[in-house]
Amino acid sequence: MKALSGISSIARTAISLLALQKQDSEISSFSSGSDMIKFVKSQYEKLNTSPAVKLKYSEQVSFSFEAGTQNFNNFTFTGSMSDEHDRKQVIETVRQSHNATKPVVVYFPGLDGQGISSMQQHEDLADTFEFWRMTLNGEDCEGSFTDMISAASVFLDEVLNNGDQKAIVIGESFGGLVAPSVSLRNPNLVSGMY
Repeated sequence: MKALSGISSIARTAISLLALQKQDSEISSFSSGSDMIKFVKSQYEKLNTSPAVKLKYSEQVSFSFEAGTQNFNNFTFTGSMSDEHDRKQVIETVRQSHNATKPVVVYFPGLDGQGISSMQQHEDLADTFEFWRMTLNGEDCEGSFTDMISAASVFLDEVLNNGDQKAIVIGESFGGLVAPSVSLRNPNLVSGMY
């Protein structure tokens, strides 16, 4: 995967240039800035590898476990990723995959809803931490900010179910607003914020 990081960087640059070229050649193709963001996001999603696990917390919010270079091929799960009992089962399986030794990190992305600009760092973070990433589902995430914070709070509570562990939260751009909001709602579950 590390060998592809240079290619991914080139591909990311190409996608950005493609968006600018499309906007320039077809002025009417982007009626707003959000149309351009949707186009770029859709192109990045084609590059993005599937996470090992994706848990749904609302129509708007999911959390993905990023496995990094760790072998997670033996993980099989058949159930509803939106059911609380099933989510807790998945979280426990993730925890067992690294013997519950890694600190938990939860990443909140910018407005792209995926963490596009930080993707090159996800593998390294996942090798060091139990790395979870919030993603916003669909092109038009039409939920309230309060609903997003509520869903993130439920996730944080579930992922730290053992009670004595705390998470480090990372917020980028828009996620820099989400991270402290989640931390303020759950101060007993957060050990640090970046």
